[in-house]
Amino acid sequence: MSYLEDFTDDEDEEIDEHVEFMDILSPIVPITSNYYIGCYTVLPEDPYTLLLANKIHRNTFMKFDGTQLSNYFFGYSVIQLPYKPSIDILQLYIEPVDELEEGGLYTVVVKTFWIKCIQWAWKRLYKKRQEYISYRKRLSTIQQTHLTGKARMAYPEVRGILRPKHTGIF
Repeated sequence: MSYLEDFTDDEDEEIDEHVEFMDILSPIVPITSNYYIGCYTVLPEDPYTLLLANKIHRNTFMKFDGTQLSNYFFGYSVIQLPYKPSIDILQLYIEPVDELEEGGLYTVVVKTFWIKCIQWAWKRLYKKRQEYISYRKRLSTIQQTHLTGKARMAYPEVRGILRPKHTGIF
């Protein structure tokens, strides 16, 4: 079964034309330490080195859905991909190679993972804040706060949401 099974020629041509148009309108010049939307593959000789396989313009990313772009990456990447790629935010590092006068080895660091971590932390914080709001709406809590001037539960803060919870071991 081919990954390109659902990828029609019309979609192929439409994305390809859009990518070419965006490259003419606003070319993506590879600069080390810059961020790009694209896909990567693992270097066969070194499983810890990730190579840039393809990149797209942000307007292309906004115009097409993820499945279409993943299929496009699979079919049109500089390096043949052994699997259907995911679309990630990548930070590019251009490592010079002795044999090449220009360019070099385009290695990347995946940044999407950290964005997901932050989203998970915000989701937990939002849930805690919703629990706090429902706690403060209870009649018993309103009476307790009125009598003592203090609430038993503190308002969840943003500070420290990415730190792991204290386990009491250390």
